[in-house]
Amino acid sequence: MPPTKTIPLLFSERLVLTMPGENDVDEVVDYYVRNREHIANSQALMPESFYTAMHWSDRLVKNVDAYQRDEALNLFAYLRKGEHGYGKRVIATVNFTSILRRAAQFCYLGYSLDKDQQGQGYMTEAVAVAIDFAFQEMNVHRIMANYVPHNLKSAGVLSRLGFVVEGYARDYLCLNGKWQDHILTSRTNSNWRQS
Repeated sequence: MPPTKTIPLLFSERLVLTMPGENDVDEVVDYYVRNREHIANSQALMPESFYTAMHWSDRLVKNVDAYQRDEALNLFAYLRKGEHGYGKRVIATVNFTSILRRAAQFCYLGYSLDKDQQGQGYMTEAVAVAIDFAFQEMNVHRIMANYVPHNLKSAGVLSRLGFVVEGYARDYLCLNGKWQDHILTSRTNSNWRQS
């Protein structure tokens, strides 16, 4: 059995990103409940159970397991307090999913930001520090991120972080019950190491 990986604790100028534990379930549920309408158009239709402590108690354990198996990394962002501290209120998420190794060495990036924290640069800041970790520590070679054409905020985040548009996919994902076209982008790791 491979050794257990340490749960990431990533610091940017104003944020801390990590994987919440069992004691953080209420704060995670609160994030999704208060942002339910705000992020509905960027995710699949979710059952009512998605917005419960029972769901997230199980999901947070599965998130850690997926990270240990090198399949995904699901981070939650908090406002930084002091040099090594942070608040309890979740303000954003950054996820690397469908990690593939061997010849692929790629994953998909997804993210969301609290409706009350828009326009302050938090999303770009959170994704930047998460990408640094994915490239340097996880040694992923390629990160792909896709967005609906009218989501100019997401387009701006990805552009600022060096993602390159690679294509256009019709009816790519079913978001909030409706098939949506997507702009396909990616960024590659120039310092990727052969293992």
